[in-house]
Amino acid sequence: MRLKMFAATVLSLPLLASAGTNSWTAMGPAGANIQSIVFGDSAGTVFAAGGSGVYRSLDDGVDWQAIKTDFPGNSPRGMAIDPSDPSRLYVVAPTWPSLYVSTDGGATLQAATGLPTAVSEAEQVGVSHDGRTLYIANAGQIFSSTDRGATWVQRTPISTDPVATTYSLVVDPTDANSVYVSIQLTTAALVQVQATHDGGATWQVLSSDPTSLVPVLAINPANPAQLWSARSDGLSTSVDRGLHWSNLLPGIPIVAVGLAAQNPNIVYAVSVSGVVYRSADNGAHWTSATASISAGQPTTLAVDPAQSVRVLVGGLAGVAGSSDSGSTWAAQEAGMLGSTVSGLSADPTTDRIYANVSDQGLYASTAGAASFLPVNNAGLYALQYGGVNPPNTSLAISAMLARPGGLFASLGAGLATSQDGGSSWALTTVVPPNSGSLELFYLASSAAAPQTVLAAANSSLYRSVDGGSLWTVIGGLPANSAAGNLMLAQSNPQVAYSFVYMIGSGTLLGIYRSADAGISWTAPTSTPAGLNLLLAVDPTSATTLYGATDTQLFKSTDGGNTWSALPANTVIRGGPSQLLVDPVHPQILIVARVNAIARSVDGGATWESLQQQMPLGGLIVSGLLLDPVRPGSLLVATAYSGVQQMTIAPDLSVTGTVPTGPLANGAPLTLTLTVTNLGPFDATGVTVNLPLPAMTQSTTASAPGATCITNTSNVSCQIPILRSGTSAAITVTANGVPAGAVQVIASVAADQPDANTQNNSITLTTSVAAAPVSTPVTAAPVAVTVAAKSGGGGGLSLFDLLLLGLTIGVARMAHIRRLTGSPSSPAGETGWC
Repeated sequence: MRLKMFAATVLSLPLLASAGTNSWTAMGPAGANIQSIVFGDSAGTVFAAGGSGVYRSLDDGVDWQAIKTDFPGNSPRGMAIDPSDPSRLYVVAPTWPSLYVSTDGGATLQAATGLPTAVSEAEQVGVSHDGRTLYIANAGQIFSSTDRGATWVQRTPISTDPVATTYSLVVDPTDANSVYVSIQLTTAALVQVQATHDGGATWQVLSSDPTSLVPVLAINPANPAQLWSARSDGLSTSVDRGLHWSNLLPGIPIVAVGLAAQNPNIVYAVSVSGVVYRSADNGAHWTSATASISAGQPTTLAVDPAQSVRVLVGGLAGVAGSSDSGSTWAAQEAGMLGSTVSGLSADPTTDRIYANVSDQGLYASTAGAASFLPVNNAGLYALQYGGVNPPNTSLAISAMLARPGGLFASLGAGLATSQDGGSSWALTTVVPPNSGSLELFYLASSAAAPQTVLAAANSSLYRSVDGGSLWTVIGGLPANSAAGNLMLAQSNPQVAYSFVYMIGSGTLLGIYRSADAGISWTAPTSTPAGLNLLLAVDPTSATTLYGATDTQLFKSTDGGNTWSALPANTVIRGGPSQLLVDPVHPQILIVARVNAIARSVDGGATWESLQQQMPLGGLIVSGLLLDPVRPGSLLVATAYSGVQQMTIAPDLSVTGTVPTGPLANGAPLTLTLTVTNLGPFDATGVTVNLPLPAMTQSTTASAPGATCITNTSNVSCQIPILRSGTSAAITVTANGVPAGAVQVIASVAADQPDANTQNNSITLTTSVAAAPVSTPVTAAPVAVTVAAKSGGGGGLSLFDLLLLGLTIGVARMAHIRRLTGSPSSPAGETGWC
């Protein structure tokens, strides 16, 4: 027997080329929710931290590289650099181990050891001028170390408020025992600035105000007695360590302040609306330095300690930078793939997938590209703001829907429509102008009837039958109620569903159904207690729905009249917030909730985790989409990690054995095939094909749990589900295989693309012996007695000779037939006499 492996034709390679196979790939769009920025002492080095992790830049914040994105729980909050050793960077995140340290200038970042497990909500970190003393603010608690973090001591609480949040912590650059914090006290609805001058043994309240923004602090490196506080009522400063304050920008809500270490008289401040202010005389006079800042809603500001003209502003949309004191600004977010995406929608006719990016507009990935690029968002700005593009103004899209060749985007000014994939836009008023808000919050259509579009506003439903040009209000929902979502069945566009709640009270009214494409609505018979989400309608069955409570996933197969709870999901541990049904293989479900994402290949009976390689521990999923053009390609919209993509591709292999030849002629040929799923995910629709040698007479095949179809030329066995790490054996018996060399090639494929096509086929060879060769037969002599003919002189006449020859021939033929067992009168030998 000989075994030889052959590579199958790699049909799936184009599908996998732009995507991570069995691992998550960040697709962007570029940007991130940045909460903290610090400049390093090395020229050009900057660090940024936020929702998607920690980034480092070596060119003054122009280009960024992710250092660490897999923080368990929530994202990092605070950062600090050791003033005595700029190679040491400290980062804190709420969930333990909480403290992360770099000793190589940010090239790597490792969890610190020795931090007490009581530090479970770390928010800010500070370092003394000599680098020996560290402080960590943990909600209202404070922890300190005097040996660079080797050991820790819990100090006197800043506040006993159980839900206090510390938003800022600065250490006096000349006194390791003097620390200033800003803290929000939720139970008292106050924000305070407090100070300690004995290393946290005692605390003193410096200011206390019922304001909406928490003070963000800065300290003058040349004069530690001077403090700066960004507040909701302006920018305040104190020259006596916080005992007295002066408001220098009254009435302007300031969110961040930064000083130039090279020249502390230069001060920058940024307002909640994104306006940057600059003072060159320690706050006596101010000028606007806004220009075209584009970081989204700002949250932090940092000034290069070596160059006071270089400023970075971080916000919900990434980082904006200026190298000329704020005269000009540019987005500086290359390499940051941590934007917040609120939804995804696909148009298979143009091979485009659209992403709705919070406060940044719409982006598109075309032809399977591994990145998202903006559509004409300037056109959306023009529609929203009347042709003016205000600096740093967010572009919020409340609902988005891709249709064949078209795109909808709901703005505060109305519904923007595009017929060219977002290159150009027109504005349509759907909600009457006297309704208060012109926004739509849900849009739905069906590929089977793309001209019919449903929309939901605050308290009304609308319908268009011409692709969105004309709209009419539709009824059927209870008075003073609103739709929590809106879905049209893809298999029957006449069927629509919505989850309805009462405006004001939020009372859940349950799921409503329409059988006439949204014209009228009725409530199904019942809704399970606690059901608060309608998640999906099966794309292949208009009456199959999925919904969820906080703890359980439910399914209905009769349009919502009755529901059954699916088995407990041990992977996501509760009711999902998102659910996706595979449109081609509806038994495959994808679900997600905070910090978990899972897949089922058996309709929700069992689940496997898709979370293992997700780059961010604090995963918040806002949308799920299967690429309609590329099987197995799953896209996930996340808060703080942009769009994450993974191609689910189990690695299937086939092996086999055949008897060593030659087999006896006429004996059955029995061979065994073994199909193995090497993982890492379950496979469905696993099909094994085995073409048979020509002239094979009959074949049988069997495999536990499989369905096999056989004929004289081929065997095909299908295994509905092959779990990761399991195998299936197939036994094939072929009868009447012709003599000679035998070669068969078995191959395996599944519904999903394969991660490794090199082991998808195998060639098996053997041989069958030729038929037995008969022994030559020699006829026995036949004795013939010829009587002499009287009167003939003893000779034979011509007639006698002929008769004698005929007699001998017949006798000899009869003898041969007796030896060989041939019939006495073979076909074609009639007429003998």
